[in-house]
Amino acid sequence: MNIGQKIRKIRNILGYKQDLMAQKLGVSQKQYSLYESDDANLEWKTIERIAVAFGMDPVNLIGFDEREIFSNITQSGNVVSSTLNNKNKEVIDELIKQLKEKDEQIKLLISKIS
Repeated sequence: MNIGQKIRKIRNILGYKQDLMAQKLGVSQKQYSLYESDDANLEWKTIERIAVAFGMDPVNLIGFDEREIFSNITQSGNVVSSTLNNKNKEVIDELIKQLKEKDEQIKLLISKIS
């Protein structure tokens, strides 16, 4: 998968439109489209800016492999997807711990109401 395909895949996973990405990067939608189609020569600083817009590390963007996607549904119902690496695993583990604690608090509150 080339860098443009990776960028397109991540954008779609996040549910972003090309217009939004273009706005975040301060370029036209047409220019952004060129990034995804590999018709533009992407400089490292552009890759960094795209990664920041995605909320990820540029190295993870370059190394993105859709076979390693880990999806987690947040409490609000939004899908959070990222490449599963050690740091992300730690964050996910902490979020799972927090969700379990909230579940216990909810059970306690329900028992008090009943």
